[in-house]
Amino acid sequence: MNKKYIAAMIIGLVILSGCSKKTVYINTNTQTEAKTDKATVFMIAINTDKKAKNVITNGCNDSIVPVVTTTNEYDALDPVESVSAAFSALQSMKEEEYKAKNLQNPVVKSSLKLTKVEKRDNNEVVVSIDGKLTLLDTCNALRQRGQIEQLLTNAAQGNAITIIFNGSADEWGKSFTMKA
Repeated sequence: MNKKYIAAMIIGLVILSGCSKKTVYINTNTQTEAKTDKATVFMIAINTDKKAKNVITNGCNDSIVPVVTTTNEYDALDPVESVSAAFSALQSMKEEEYKAKNLQNPVVKSSLKLTKVEKRDNNEVVVSIDGKLTLLDTCNALRQRGQIEQLLTNAAQGNAITIIFNGSADEWGKSFTMKA
């Protein structure tokens, strides 16, 4: 046999043996739940600079500030569990803990109860809240609205939000109108 033929066969075998050892990895680890005991709630920074992030357009120069807190363990990938955990965490936060940081929790003054959270097939999360809002003035009303809506939007993980307040979808927006 000639040397070129032998060299070509050796090169061919090396190439073929390299191909046969190629490893293909298939990711079979699709995460379906992620347990956590951390929830992001939102507090209000009163009279912040107009250039601050997350300014509430209420004429009071307030900002919404995310605060991570500890709550009961829940599945962070489930928007129903995330909304429930975040709402519960917000209601349990005592305002005194955050006064030193100039943050307020105006929702804590209202008596609100999360009665139902459901995720619909159309990527919508429906949140039912019952109770009474304690609205001291226009700024306070808009602080509470911004605080709750930001919390629900964040916890719903990109799903649309519908808020049913005291049994009515229309009641939510009307509840923040101050009466003369």
